[in-house]
Amino acid sequence: MENFIKGLVSVVITTHNRCELVIRAIESVLNQTYKDIEIIVVDDCSNDNTEMSVRGLSDRLLYLRHDTNKGGVVARMTGAKAARGEYIAFLDDDDQWESEKIDKQVQLAQRSGPDCAVITCGAKIFVDGDRIPLISMPKLDGNIMKGILNIGLSTVPSSHLFRRTFFEEMGGYDLDLPAHNEHDIWMKMADMNYNTKTLKESCVIIHEDNRPRMMTDVSKRIEAFMSFNKKWDKKVYEWYGEKAGRIFWKRYLSDKMLGNAILLAQRSNAKGTWLMFKVSMPYLSWCDVGKVAKLVVSLILPNSMIRWLRQLKRT
Repeated sequence: MENFIKGLVSVVITTHNRCELVIRAIESVLNQTYKDIEIIVVDDCSNDNTEMSVRGLSDRLLYLRHDTNKGGVVARMTGAKAARGEYIAFLDDDDQWESEKIDKQVQLAQRSGPDCAVITCGAKIFVDGDRIPLISMPKLDGNIMKGILNIGLSTVPSSHLFRRTFFEEMGGYDLDLPAHNEHDIWMKMADMNYNTKTLKESCVIIHEDNRPRMMTDVSKRIEAFMSFNKKWDKKVYEWYGEKAGRIFWKRYLSDKMLGNAILLAQRSNAKGTWLMFKVSMPYLSWCDVGKVAKLVVSLILPNSMIRWLRQLKRT
């Protein structure tokens, strides 16, 4: 017997000491054109006015609170366990959704085959207050295992709409990984031979700035890369063979580590940039020359010049 309410979308928003931001996220859910939605806010032991501000915003909202700070992934799973919907969607407290995001994703899910575990979409990313956003669109569409080999693995935060039955079969997010939980769940879906469908629209609004996040702790980020690799390396070789598996890991680690190094450089963290670049060196190839050049430019040019060039490129 199905233990969910058919057609209902459970939206899980996790938050910690971001009272004003989480209200903005909640309002973007309340403004969805798809109305069969329940909102589950999991407060990971905030000490600001989050509880007072969130309670009573809507009769569709359930507020849950951790007595101690347990981290975002544990908070997500707390929300998932309370969810009653046929679908589960996760929204970061500093992101927003366009009003038709859920409506369009549910329609796409209903048209997709029985092996489709997740519907994704693109995002508009505003970096450090830029007026013109960067557009990020998921590339995976179809069989996830094949797609990861041919295209690589990258995700758009706050974009996923999971079928609950598949999410539960996978066991949800891995609570033992220090990071890369989004990538980890895609590896789980690949291992179970699931498919994905992509809504070719940018329905998520992401605000990137210098707020504290795991990116600021470079040693933890590097530890997360290594933990992720250790968990999945043998499985990747099993999927693709040892030769293709080694190419996959080299491409994945160089791409993600260089991307992190560039972001650190743009945030004037020279020590962290060098540490991340040093760890990435064994995985680099000639294909990474462009990213290394971008890293050098990010270290040399002032942030104001980089922002100006970024905006000039998008106009």
